Amino acid sequence: MPQLDPQAKLLIEKAEAAGNPELYELDPPAARKLFLELSMAVAVDPIKVGSVVDQQIPGPTGQLIGHFALGVRRHEAESSQPADEAN
Repeated sequence: MPQLDPQAKLLIEKAEAAGNPELYELDPPAARKLFLELSMAVAVDPIKVGSVVDQQIPGPTGQLIGHFALGVRRHEAESSQPADEAN
C-alpha cells in the first residue's frame, strides 16, 4: 500500500495538533488563509518553473482567466523517421 508523503503527513499532524477547525467549516477567505498558514509550516524546496503564462480559456459563461506555471519536459524520439516509416 502506498505511504503518505512525509511532508503531507507532517502538515496533517501539525493541523491536528493546532486544533484548527476543518477547512470546510470555514468561509472561503478564512479557509484560504488557514491553508496558506498550514502550507508554510512545512519547509519545501521551491519548484523550478520554466515560464509563466497568463491565458484566457473559453468557458460556459465567458473567458476563464488562468495563470499557469510551465515546467519543461523533454522527450527524444527513438527514430527520426515518422512512425509509419520506422518499421
